[in-house]
Amino acid sequence: MRTYFPPEVCRHLTFTQGTEDEVAMLFGSALPVLPEEEALRGGAESLHVRLPLDLLSRASAFLDHAYRLIEGYDEGAPLAYVESGASAENDFIATLRDVLARTMPHERRNGLVNLFWLAFAKHLAVLVNEFFTGRGRKVFLRYRVEIILAGALQAAQSRALRALTEAEPDKVRIQFGPAFRWQLIESIVSDQFPITETAIHKINLSVVLAGHNPRYPFSHRVFTEVFHILKTRLLRAVESREGGVLGALRTFLPFIPVEHLSEKKGQLKALFCRPFVDYLLTDIDAVAGALRSRPVLVEAAERLNGWTVLLDRYKALLDGVRRTEILEVLQHRVHLLTTEAAASEEDILFSQGRLFRFGETEQVVNNARAATILFADVRGFTRLSEKGFSEKELTESLYRIFDPIAEIVTRFGGRIDKFIGDGVMITFGVPIPRREDPLMGLRTAVMMQRHLDGLRRQGKTDLKMGIALHTGRVFVAEFMGCQGQVHRTVIGRNVNLAGRLSSPKQPPAPAGESDEFRTMIHSLAESLGGAREAEGFKQFVSQRYLTRRMVSGVSVDSRGQLFNVGIVVSQDTVDEIRRVVASDAGGEETRHFSFSDEVLGQRIVLEFVGDVVLEGVEKSVSVHSVLF
Repeated sequence: MRTYFPPEVCRHLTFTQGTEDEVAMLFGSALPVLPEEEALRGGAESLHVRLPLDLLSRASAFLDHAYRLIEGYDEGAPLAYVESGASAENDFIATLRDVLARTMPHERRNGLVNLFWLAFAKHLAVLVNEFFTGRGRKVFLRYRVEIILAGALQAAQSRALRALTEAEPDKVRIQFGPAFRWQLIESIVSDQFPITETAIHKINLSVVLAGHNPRYPFSHRVFTEVFHILKTRLLRAVESREGGVLGALRTFLPFIPVEHLSEKKGQLKALFCRPFVDYLLTDIDAVAGALRSRPVLVEAAERLNGWTVLLDRYKALLDGVRRTEILEVLQHRVHLLTTEAAASEEDILFSQGRLFRFGETEQVVNNARAATILFADVRGFTRLSEKGFSEKELTESLYRIFDPIAEIVTRFGGRIDKFIGDGVMITFGVPIPRREDPLMGLRTAVMMQRHLDGLRRQGKTDLKMGIALHTGRVFVAEFMGCQGQVHRTVIGRNVNLAGRLSSPKQPPAPAGESDEFRTMIHSLAESLGGAREAEGFKQFVSQRYLTRRMVSGVSVDSRGQLFNVGIVVSQDTVDEIRRVVASDAGGEETRHFSFSDEVLGQRIVLEFVGDVVLEGVEKSVSVHSVLF
C-alpha cells in the first residue's frame, strides 16, 4: 500500500495515514484531479493563487450578514431585519457564480476547478476564524453560520454548471471528463470543517457540538460516550492480542504498529478510521451492548429516529475531520497572494506558470514558459531490426536501454514526455520551471550515455545514442485522451528544434584520411584535364563532403549538417548553464566551457563544434558537444 503524501508529511498527520487507498476512499474511486499534483502533495514548490478582490470583499460582507441573521433569529428579530441583508447574499452568490463560470471553460481535466475551491476554502477558513475572534462574537454560532455559507457556495456552483451546460450541452462532460470526481468540492461545501478550521489537529469538538449544529445533531457528551466505548474495546483487544481486531488493524491501518495504539496519536488514527470503527460496531456484545446501556445515547438515538441515524452522523463527523486533514495538506502548498503583492512578483510567477489568476476571462494560468527539452534517439536500431531479430528480442534490447533511464530522469527532476519509437523526449521545467533545469538536463544526458556505455562494455548492446539539449520558450498543451486521460506535452518551435538537433544521422567514416579515398579523388581530378580544374574539384569535394573533426561523437560539416552519436547542446542551453555553474572559462568565451560537477563527480567540458543549418530555420544554430 502506497502513501499519497511523502513520508515526512504523513508522520505529522493526526487523524489519517495519508495512504492512496485512504484518500481514494474519502474522495471517491479516483483521487482528486489537481494541477501540479506533485507540488500539492508535498513538494518543495508552492502554487500561487490570486483570487478576485470583489469576490473576497463580498465574502466578507456576506459572512457578517450570515452572523447577524443567526444572531437575530435567536433573539427574535423581526423579518424585516432578517431580509435587510439579502442583497449581501445575492451579491456574493452572483460574484462566485461568475468566477466559476469564467474558470470552468479553462478546465481541461487538469483540476483547475478543484484548485480554485482549495484556495477559496483556505481563504474562507481564515476569514471565518478572524471574524469569530472579534470582540463580542458568539463563537459557538460559527458552525450554524457555516450552514448559510455552504448553501451559498452550493448555489453558486450549481448555477455556474447550469449556465455552462445550457450554453454548450456537452461542455461539462468533455471539459471535466468521466474520471472527474466532485467529492473534493462536496467536502468543502458539506463537511463544515474546511471553511471553519485553519488547523484541524486543534479542533475543539466541544465547541463544534455546542448548541445546535445541524450537520452533526448530537451533543459533545454523546460523541465522547461513543468514542470512549470504542476506545475501551480497542485497548482490550490490543492488550489480549485478539486476532480479529489486530487483523482489522493491519487491513485498515497498515502503517500503525500495534504498540503505537497505547499512545493518543495512534488511538486517534484508529478511532477516526471509519472502516475500522464499522468493524468494532459489529461486536454486538461488547460494543452494541455498551452503547445501549448509556441513557444519554439511548435518548439521542430516539431523538434522531434510530441508532442507524445516530451512528451514521457520528461516522460522518469522523470522515469530515479526516477529509479536512487531507485538504489541509494540499492547501499547505497553495499560497494566496495578498493585495500587497508586487506587480513584478506576480509577473514573474505568471511567466513561470506558477500563478493561477482565477476570475480572469482570457487566461487562468500561463501555459507558455521556459523549458529544457531533451531528445534521445537510439542509433543502429533500424539496421538491427533488418538483421532478422525477432520483435521480442528487439523490444528487450530497448528495455535494457530505456528502463533505467526513468530513474535517472526522476533523480534530476525531469519528466518523460513520451517515447517515440526508439527515441524518448524528456522535459525539464514542466510543470514548474527552475533555474537549474538546463544543468539537470545536461546531467541526465551524461548519465544516459554512461548507462549505454556500460551496456556496451558488458556486451549487452552494440547500439549508440544521439542526445540533444535545447532550452527555450514552449507551450504546455493538454490533450484529452481515452477514458478520461489527459496527455500533457509541450509544443512549439523550440521543441521541434530540439528534436532536429538529435539528428538520426551517424557520422560518416573519416574518408579524408583513407588512401583509397585520396586515390579515387586524384583519378577523378586528373580526368578533368588541366591542373587548375583538378585543384578546384579537390577543393569542392573537401568543402562539401569532408566532415570537421569529431568531438565526442558530434561533428558539423561545412554545409552545416549535424552528425550526432554523443550529446549536442545548443548555445542557448550553454548560456543558461553558465548562469548556474562556476565556469573555468572567463568572460563570454563561447568555444570552450568547462566546470567541475560535484553531483556527477567529474569535470564536464562543452566544446564548440559548429553552426548547424536546419531547413526552414532562418538562423543557424550554434552547438556544443559534451566531453565527459
